[in-house]
Amino acid sequence: DVLKYLPGIRVSQPGSGETGEIFQFRGLIGNYYTKILINNLPIKPSVVNGMPLGAQLPIRQAERIEIIYGPAAAVYGADAVTGVINIITKEADKGTFVRGDLCLGEYEYDYINFMIGGKAGKNKNIMQYSFYGSKSAFNNMNIRSTQEDVYNPLYYLQKKGEKITLNGTDYEPINVTENVLKENSISEVDFKNQFYYKNYEGGIVNPAMEEIPSASHQIGFELKYRGFSISYNNMYRKAHSSLGRSTYLYKYNNPQNYWGEKIQRSVISYDKKWEKFSINSHLSFLSYRMDDNSSYGLTFLSNTDKAYIYSASDDIFAEQLLTYTPFPDLEIVSGASFQYSGNLPVTNYQSSPFNDNQYEAFMERGLTSDSLFGDFGLNPVTFYNISSFLQFYYVRKKITLMGGLRYDINSQYGNNLNPRLAALYKLGKRTTITGSYGSAYMAPSSSMAYQSLAYSGGINNDSIYYQVIPNTDLEPENFKAYELGIKRRFFRNIYVDLSFFYNEIENLIVDTYVPLNDLNLPLAIIGSDTSLVRTKINSSDAQSTLYGLQANFKFRDIVKSVKLNAELSFTFTQKTETQPEIGSIIGSFELMPDHMGQFRISFQPTNRFFVQFDNVWMSKWLRVLIPFEEIYSDPYESVDGYYTLDALINFNVSDKLRVFAKFTNIFDEKYGGINATGTDADLPYNPQLGRSIRAGLTYNFN
Repeated sequence: DVLKYLPGIRVSQPGSGETGEIFQFRGLIGNYYTKILINNLPIKPSVVNGMPLGAQLPIRQAERIEIIYGPAAAVYGADAVTGVINIITKEADKGTFVRGDLCLGEYEYDYINFMIGGKAGKNKNIMQYSFYGSKSAFNNMNIRSTQEDVYNPLYYLQKKGEKITLNGTDYEPINVTENVLKENSISEVDFKNQFYYKNYEGGIVNPAMEEIPSASHQIGFELKYRGFSISYNNMYRKAHSSLGRSTYLYKYNNPQNYWGEKIQRSVISYDKKWEKFSINSHLSFLSYRMDDNSSYGLTFLSNTDKAYIYSASDDIFAEQLLTYTPFPDLEIVSGASFQYSGNLPVTNYQSSPFNDNQYEAFMERGLTSDSLFGDFGLNPVTFYNISSFLQFYYVRKKITLMGGLRYDINSQYGNNLNPRLAALYKLGKRTTITGSYGSAYMAPSSSMAYQSLAYSGGINNDSIYYQVIPNTDLEPENFKAYELGIKRRFFRNIYVDLSFFYNEIENLIVDTYVPLNDLNLPLAIIGSDTSLVRTKINSSDAQSTLYGLQANFKFRDIVKSVKLNAELSFTFTQKTETQPEIGSIIGSFELMPDHMGQFRISFQPTNRFFVQFDNVWMSKWLRVLIPFEEIYSDPYESVDGYYTLDALINFNVSDKLRVFAKFTNIFDEKYGGINATGTDADLPYNPQLGRSIRAGLTYNFN
């Protein structure tokens, strides 16, 4: 919700079971390429492909959310590719504070959160504390409308370019309906037996569907005393595992098919300041565990319709920062960090829930092998990363300069050097020019490098269909960004911010197919439609570029008597992509619309009454590069653009109590979000939340 109205960012709610809600940051999937922090320290587990997002982050407990556009590798790490999002939780200035929200809405939505904090003591013996939590449940996500369109399983066969022959006549799969079957005297049962997988349920165009739920909760605390701080976060997220995926392959009629996961983080920090020096020391432990009942509902398995998955990671992170200010115009920051990680990448499909007692933190071998699959899909691994950086910040009259350099040593991917330079020049009191250059890299997670997918088959289920195999030789993608901006204030209340940007990715991670005959995989089933298996590779010839204009206009106190404010943002982009291999969502700018915009208008006719309208619109974009050899010549499919309107109404009952109503997607627009996986297994478009009304209370006491 925070990111939805920011320039150059678009969101998908929902996105997928694996990643949760998805956001796109200047053309790239932010869950993968953006560094997300809570109180200056990373919260993304090392094993996941992209940061899983739901309502489990402490957003309502935030004092502010800092967002940096562009690579920020020098200080924040080489994986801060498209930018940084830093969630800073509220601290007490004095005394005690209490705040909380209660919200109810349509489709069995409920949300509650609280935060209690305070400050006590005298002089240097001051204790600051905060304790907070939240719980969110959405038992029936409003994404099932237009079922006969987007959820039609025959779209999958249509994308594959297949034909359906009925009584000697060829039909495009999408043109097959109940009436067509009647005209050909073919029953639905016979049609499904011939063209659908064994476990498919529902009509030929309307799959069986039930309520599609999601839920999140979190709890945390922070204590500060004489420079020391201790904090803890415990976050859980659960979403339906089939979200955004084809109904031909995945089932939507069992709410118990979900992707669930828990993230726990413990941090000890120490800060100390002198006249010209300051130090910041951090030690954190980040634990990630999937819910061992996480599963997919699948149509294509021969002996069951449920496949369990599991993943885990543990990350120890230590960081030491030193800030030196030799004179007021110059600040120098240096630092070093060490991260040691143990991962169990996402397993292959399991016939029963994974026994999490098998996996111990930082183990590298010893997991029990499956009687059929052996060790396929069981790949515990450990690695480390050592980093050092130096950054300066210099201010002199009208000029501000910043430069930084970061050097990483990774046990899996070797050494990497990333610079960052930026300059600001004041042309006058009203006009500022900025320019920047930065580089970073996106290292593939272990779940990407060890991606494994196979399932049993054959007459006696004693053979194996291999779908995806690991590639442990993957290398990081390299990212460069250039930006030139101008900011100007017109009159007293109009602010204009223009940015021209150019982003480039090389050494792209892309999907490709390799002959199964060349791999010597045990018990492999090799047929006309199973002769190839998918894997990921780095393509040295593949390159993606995105360049464009981002414009932001702010109008303050247009009508002073009602405090009328407005903000208008436009983003125009063009992209080029050289991708000789089969494409994937990773490393592709093709999902970015050529034009997108946001317009927010708010007014406050009285001190107690506040109204805000948010408009968002997109032009069409390419859904995905469809990975089938026979249609390379015309591989793209577009998703139509859209327009949505949201509204917020606040009324202050007193200085402590506020009531609010939130209207989302007022016109009930049926539109698509960012695709779930970027492969052929996706729906034609990713259905987004329909119209909803929510109301609640907010309480603040200081």
